[in-house]
Order: sequence, then structure tokens, then C-alpha cells
Amino acid sequence: MDGIPPIDAFMNEIWNIYSGRDLKKFEKEKEYNSKTLIDIKGMLKYLKAKKKGKAIKWLSVGVGEGRDLEVLCAKGLSPINIDFWGIDLSKEHFAKIEERANELEISKVTLEVISAEKMNFKSKFDLISAILVLHEVDPVKLPWIIKNMLRALKKDGTLVISDFQKPYELKRDVVVWNIDDITYLLKQISPKSGVSFEIMKSREYPEDLDFILVLLKR
Repeated sequence: MDGIPPIDAFMNEIWNIYSGRDLKKFEKEKEYNSKTLIDIKGMLKYLKAKKKGKAIKWLSVGVGEGRDLEVLCAKGLSPINIDFWGIDLSKEHFAKIEERANELEISKVTLEVISAEKMNFKSKFDLISAILVLHEVDPVKLPWIIKNMLRALKKDGTLVISDFQKPYELKRDVVVWNIDDITYLLKQISPKSGVSFEIMKSREYPEDLDFILVLLKR
């Protein structure tokens, strides 16, 4: 694809987007200040006040290495009663996630090897996060994944999606999704829910590296 920046420039740009600002010494910046996690942090603070000590049920779709958990280090979020669930296609990092969850004093951790298009939760979670996951998804499976995430939310739950605005490497004759597809599906599957989205601009390659931040409140 013409115009794609070299991989070193690509990784540098992602680094800058994650930080949410231009920093001379990014290595000192805390992970929970990442712009891709900012809505999770805000929702957990809201739920902590609302629940008043009761467990907050939180599902991370495509949990990976459990990066989402780092928001619990943010000011005002400790202590907090979390019932954390994570699903992924592999259990490679599950031991690491359990260790980190223990350090963060999370009350309950449940990790399952299951694909998002096959998960079958119903009205279970206060918060569902899908961070840097959907760009890996086959577009044919995207409607099922969004439907399953919305089904898994409680009546007053919140879904947070943060990802590339479109897949980075576009191959010829391959169908891909974009922000319009995601917002359309959300509104069609759950028309009464409030959906908002923000485009997080990259500094050097906006067409290739823009991010989306989608927030759906039931």
C-alpha cells in the first residue's frame, strides 16, 4: 500500500498516541494515563461511587496481558471491589494477569479461553472493555462480537471500545471495517443506547494511524 510509513515510524506514532500527549520523557508516564484507557478509568471511578463498596463486574474482551488492569493504579481507584473477567483466544498470559490482579488486590478474577463471537453472557457486566482488539477481528464476525458484548452488559452498563480507526495494513480484495461500521452496528443492535465516539488524531500519519474511542451507555 503506497504511503505506509516504515515500521519504526509506525511504532513511534503508536507510542505517542498511547501517551495522550507529547512527552519528552514518556517512560515516566503511568500506563493508566494512556488515552486508550481514559474512559475505563472514568467509568470505574463513577461505578466505585455508585456501587458504594459492592463488586463491580468488569469484562475485558481480548484481555491479552491484562493491560486494562493498570487503570486501577490511578488516583482515586484504590481500594475498589472488582470482579474481573477476561477472555482471550489463548491462556498464554493468564498466569501473569492473575499475579498482577493479586498485587492490585482484586477480589475475584475469572479468565477463560473463548472467542468473543462465541461468548454467551447475558446482562452480567457493569463495564465491558475492548481495547486494541477489534482491528484483529474478521469483519464477518464483527456483528456477532458487538451483539455479544451488548448482550453481556447489564441494563445500565457501559461498553468502551478503543482501537485503530481502520486496520493498519490494507490488503487488496480484503473487506475491512471502519468507525462508521462500528457505530452503525451499535445503533442497530441497541438503538436506545447512547453512543458517542471520538477520533484520536495521530501526529504524523492521520489517515493511517488515527484511533477511535467509542463509549456506549445503556
